[in-house]
Amino acid sequence: MANANRFIQALRGKTAFLENRLDIDSGLLTLLEDSGVLSNRHVSSIRANGDRYAKVETLVNILRTCDDGKFDIFITELRNSSQNDVADTLVQNIVDQANLQLPHQVA
Repeated sequence: MANANRFIQALRGKTAFLENRLDIDSGLLTLLEDSGVLSNRHVSSIRANGDRYAKVETLVNILRTCDDGKFDIFITELRNSSQNDVADTLVQNIVDQANLQLPHQVA
């Protein structure tokens, strides 16, 4: 797990949460494009989807392919678009998974 991409770790099991909580039309896509997390082609592909659930699903699928170095930028842009709760949940998901991987110590 230590070598797993942080996008994959953060998004694991969180698609339904993101479909309900992520505000994809809040300027987030523009921020992600301007910061280099998404390409213009990615943004066009996401915007082409009609409903927000399809947009979120497309975004999640794209993010799973992004390199790990863009994760911190993604979290920053979530915060810049006033989606701190989403950012906190995704970061906490990584921490929780790391804790599950630790060997349990017996006192």
